[in-house]
Amino acid sequence: MRLPWIVTLVCATSLIGCSSNSESSRTADIDPDALYTFGTSREDLETRFGPGTFYWILDEIPKDQFASASIKAQVSIRRPRPAAYEVFLRRSAAPSGGYFRDYVFYNDRLLVLYTARRNPN
Repeated sequence: MRLPWIVTLVCATSLIGCSSNSESSRTADIDPDALYTFGTSREDLETRFGPGTFYWILDEIPKDQFASASIKAQVSIRRPRPAAYEVFLRRSAAPSGGYFRDYVFYNDRLLVLYTARRNPN
C-alpha cells in the first residue's frame, strides 16, 4: 500500500526540481550576433524578421550618429567598411518595455558583416 504513495511523492518532488525558470527566460533578450549571424544574406533576414529600414552608404558617412560611431569602431579594429546597413526594431523583453534598434551592417553583396544594438531610452 505504501509503495504507490512513495513513488508518487518521489515523482512529484523530481518534477518540481525540473521546472524552468520562466522569469529569466522572459527577461532575457537574444544577442544581435545570434539573431543576425555573420554571412547571412539580407534576403534571408527580411524573410525571417520582416523588412527593416535600409540605407546604402557606399562612400558616405551615415547621418545616423549611432551607425556612424559603430562603423568607426569596427573599422578601427580593422574590420571591413560596410556598403549598407539596415535597422530592425525588436521589442525588449525587459519589464520597462520599449524597442531595441538592431543595426545590421552589410558588405557589397548584402551579406552580414557585423551588428550593433541600440537600447531603448
